[in-house]
Amino acid sequence: MSKQIRFELVKISPQMAREWLAIPPLHTPRTLRQRNIGKILHSINEGDWQVNHHAIALAPDNSVLDGRHRLTGIAAQRKHVMSWVAYDCDPDTFDSMDNGSSRSPGDTLKTAGYNDVNVLSAATRQVVSYPQILDTTSTLGSITGQLTNTDIRKALQDPDVGKAVQEAVRPGHQISKGVGKYGTRTSATVLIAVISLYTDQSEDIVEEFANRMGDGLHLGPDSPIAAMRNWILYPGGYGKMTGTYRPTAFLYCGIKCWNDFASGAERHRVIYRPTRDIMPEVI
Repeated sequence: MSKQIRFELVKISPQMAREWLAIPPLHTPRTLRQRNIGKILHSINEGDWQVNHHAIALAPDNSVLDGRHRLTGIAAQRKHVMSWVAYDCDPDTFDSMDNGSSRSPGDTLKTAGYNDVNVLSAATRQVVSYPQILDTTSTLGSITGQLTNTDIRKALQDPDVGKAVQEAVRPGHQISKGVGKYGTRTSATVLIAVISLYTDQSEDIVEEFANRMGDGLHLGPDSPIAAMRNWILYPGGYGKMTGTYRPTAFLYCGIKCWNDFASGAERHRVIYRPTRDIMPEVI
């Protein structure tokens, strides 16, 4: 006769997590995803860890049935973490665990009452990541994967970041529509939001840049905006970038062209060289 499952709210120490993880599992565990562990570590270190209904599941011998990512994150730092623990779980239930769909950032924002949640969540991740890759050759993706749903929600609640990102969604859509590449909507939103957040120029100049990026009107051959539009449209520019480099390339080239536009400089073309070009500061 199997034991009855027992739930306890436990203050899990890093040592306790390591001891549970050291017990050979009764089933072959799934491969740990370092990105997920990074998110958990970030959540703990930022004080965002919260107790919820999702318990750590242990078999009668205290081997881990569910919660290896969470325990690995706890074991990798020095803080104690509160969590529900389900003891004496039946190992035969292992295959039924984690078959549901995790809540996406878009789901979280929709629940909080936001609109355009998919673009908004993706754009916010990149906007928040920009300061961390400034003056480096790192990509946006090296940072965005570490951000949690809580990070995104907090960023949108910030009066400056939240306002900039939400107000950039419309011009981002207009730019992607104007160049005929709807897949650039998030990147265009990020560009306008980052410029709005960090520039010393007036809102009218930012609006002019966004409008001309979208409609391409009255642009001379030496216009930085024309250079950016050409980079997006020509196969040797945006189309040449692989998926992982595209968001970073778009932001890099966009800031370069914005800086020239804002300072009155000419530009004929723009390029981005992965692992070589340093993310510029917005003027």
